[in-house]
Amino acid sequence: MAPWLRGCPLSSAQAERPYLPAAGRDWLLVFYDPIAKLLRTESAHRELIEQARLGPGQRVLEIGCGTGNLTLLVKTLHPGVEVVGLDPDPKALARARRKAEGRRLAVTLDRGYSDELPYPDGSYDRVLSAFMLHHLSRDEKSRTLHQVRRVLRPGGSLPCSTSAEVTASSPACSASASISATTPATRSSRSCGTPASSTRPRSRNVARSSVA
Repeated sequence: MAPWLRGCPLSSAQAERPYLPAAGRDWLLVFYDPIAKLLRTESAHRELIEQARLGPGQRVLEIGCGTGNLTLLVKTLHPGVEVVGLDPDPKALARARRKAEGRRLAVTLDRGYSDELPYPDGSYDRVLSAFMLHHLSRDEKSRTLHQVRRVLRPGGSLPCSTSAEVTASSPACSASASISATTPATRSSRSCGTPASSTRPRSRNVARSSVA
């Protein structure tokens, strides 16, 4: 089994960069998955995966993966897809790793930020985002969408679901709309109603854990 947090080390600036924990507070992490189950987020995740139209051999990145619910569901439903989850919260990633190991799912978990993606240009067919973009500031959204555009292959897409409080005129949705207008790769955005309190912000690069 691959070592935890293997890969490119975080720079000192990245390591000290503040972030919003997956559950809002570290001590609330134990309640993260039970609340997600109560809110039936898996239903929204399944819709998002269906929207993504995944196929064998594709590479998929989830930004703001938290404890890995969407990342692991993608791998469960599409075992032929290479799946990477990215999140700045190491405690949430540790929980995601344990879940992946328990289910014997081979995924990669990276610690990092969505607005500083550590991946090469054109390295993913899909980038997924669930209930995360509305936690970012306007500048973070802009940088994140620029990074997503950079790492997507031609024809790639950014299926995303966000809080019911985010409307089509919000910075998150308007930025998603602008991304498809400024790149040959097509991107789609769907809004799935769920409380804004259902987690996290996210962003960028570094430490990697491959779970096999």
